[in-house]
Amino acid sequence: MDRRVIYLIVAVIVVVAIGVIGFLVFSNVRLSAGTAQFSPGSNGLNTLQITGPYGWYCMEYEKIPTDVNSPTLGLGGRGISACPMFGASINGSTDFPDGRVTQTIPLEQDVMVYQNPNKTFEIYVWVTRDRANFDRLDQIIASQNK
Repeated sequence: MDRRVIYLIVAVIVVVAIGVIGFLVFSNVRLSAGTAQFSPGSNGLNTLQITGPYGWYCMEYEKIPTDVNSPTLGLGGRGISACPMFGASINGSTDFPDGRVTQTIPLEQDVMVYQNPNKTFEIYVWVTRDRANFDRLDQIIASQNK
């Protein structure tokens, strides 16, 4: 075989290997846990950035009092998006704190990432493979309050 052909084959293999390694390092495909990070936003909206493995769902929901005089918290609001291959799912809200705290989110486990000082408002993040968990949030939270 001609030397130029051999050099070309080796060069192609090296470029492909670098591309595959770069993809695996910089993408969310191989993540074994999610992360949640609040950060200051603009126009009164702070952001919550959620990362999770590509192909999973990044959920965020809030618990608020079920009644004015009740200490029991129920579902207040919720959002879901497919976890992106690169970067994070970004949510904006006036209710999000402006701190720069990053938390690790175990897969398939909802984690409280914020609670206001008087414990009447909580924010949770859940990285799940099962999108149906989003539809069952009302039932899940109701069973936790029993």
